[in-house]
Amino acid sequence: MSILQAQFDAIQAPTNSKRQLNPDNATKNWYRLVKVYSNRALTKPEDRILAISGIAERYGRVFGDQYCAGMWRSTFANALYWQPGHNAGPQPRPTKWQGPSWSWTSVNAPVDFPHLIGSDSKHKPIIMAVDTKLVNPDDPYGAVQEGSCQLIVKARLSPAALRFETDVDGKLKARAGSISMGGKADVFEIPISYDAVEPEPERGENNAVFLELSSVLEDHRWSTRGLVARGKGGTNIFIRIGTFDCSGQHNRTRQENKSVEDWKRRARYELCWFDGNPEEDYIII
Repeated sequence: MSILQAQFDAIQAPTNSKRQLNPDNATKNWYRLVKVYSNRALTKPEDRILAISGIAERYGRVFGDQYCAGMWRSTFANALYWQPGHNAGPQPRPTKWQGPSWSWTSVNAPVDFPHLIGSDSKHKPIIMAVDTKLVNPDDPYGAVQEGSCQLIVKARLSPAALRFETDVDGKLKARAGSISMGGKADVFEIPISYDAVEPEPERGENNAVFLELSSVLEDHRWSTRGLVARGKGGTNIFIRIGTFDCSGQHNRTRQENKSVEDWKRRARYELCWFDGNPEEDYIII
């Protein structure tokens, strides 16, 4: 608390202005606090968004940004790619609503934000609207009403099929497959990070999609990452269930004996999974 107080005293001093603030540092500081906070045990897990609202209010004075269920609107392109901490693994899906599926408040596990700053991707989601209704309209940093938080994004999407298996330690592992439309119909399957363990009947519903958050084709590698979501009550309405990240694997990097031209030709033909898929508006709840 003393460090936090000192930081805010410095930020809010009359000699400082918002233009002098480094937005990347402010963003990192907020989500670093969220990472620490999410490791704490609350008496009532549904208070997850409420118990951090005081700190959110103080950040709001500095950010001048829209606060949306534990996240800041200007950070969505990168912060939407949050993940449960690797050591904790996915926890059971909360039985009571804690927040929209696109927010870290919706799960009880510790969370991390591995790609907060910087991306040279030409394909990022465009945040079209965020519709949240507050429990108390006079408290913009407080709790939100169940079912009110619609996030509308313009992005590229690809259908996916989910597969689950249990490892030797009894932990549930999830994989998702789809068809690459880059240059030919090419089936692929990748491991995904699961946000929370759903009841078995829901896991059996194969109406999932990959939703692209970032894709980069460079001289030496191709990478893509995004959300895994499940259809909910409409052709363009989804619930987030996890994330995917494809970067650095051997078959997705240029070999030393291959030219850059040959590599990019192969990548566009065999990889670049979302190429050819249109950008459309999707609702995540």
